[in-house]
Amino acid sequence: MKVITTQGSSEPRYLTDADLGAISDLSSRDVFLCGPQGLMSLAGELLDAQGVSRDRIHSTYFSAPQTDLGCEELGGKVRFARSNLDVDSSGDAPLLEIAEAAGLTPQHGCRMGICHQCSCRKTSGTVVNRLTGQSSGPGEDTIQLCISIPQGPVALDI
Repeated sequence: MKVITTQGSSEPRYLTDADLGAISDLSSRDVFLCGPQGLMSLAGELLDAQGVSRDRIHSTYFSAPQTDLGCEELGGKVRFARSNLDVDSSGDAPLLEIAEAAGLTPQHGCRMGICHQCSCRKTSGTVVNRLTGQSSGPGEDTIQLCISIPQGPVALDI
């Protein structure tokens, strides 16, 4: 999960031990965290490594609810048109995970449908929205990779 942006850059990157190491007296400060599970786990590990006591860490997790998809057939051939790559998928894996498993690195952020950084153009096929359970139309549409699951063959402009 990419969690922070470097100063003067719009390129997201991972939070690092060096980022926390740059904060003076970190181990004696109270730390307030809020975010999705991936960010919270990473931040917790890094804070432990910096010697921040658990009683000084105050956190709130958030997540997007998921709908029972109820679809008999999920998955299918996914065409990443710009990358000239075809992959097969099965089950309820979202397109972001399918793309990453194929070695692609599409832009993304929250991985739960909130930030819209992973929005891309679906040029054909049907996807199911993991949050709402609704299917898209079969034609062109803007979708979010992190919450869209192929339902049959799908082509994306990636």
